[in-house]
Amino acid sequence: MKYTVLIFDQDGTIADTLPLIAQAVINSYKSLTNKLLTQNEVMATFGISEEGIMNRLFPAMPEEAFKTYLEQYEQLH
Repeated sequence: MKYTVLIFDQDGTIADTLPLIAQAVINSYKSLTNKLLTQNEVMATFGISEEGIMNRLFPAMPEEAFKTYLEQYEQLH
């Protein structure tokens, strides 16, 4: 059998990236609102995708927030 695509979840499997994701969310929130979120506040939003987190935190501008999140996430790497 030949596979053309293989998809798997890396978070916590190959690398523990949850703290990195949380920090990118914290940085994005600070950048867009000039307010701080705690790591616990961010972790409470986990369980949905990063896009879902940005929709929840920034209902008026989820696309801009997600773009900012991706920039922050890349910088942290």
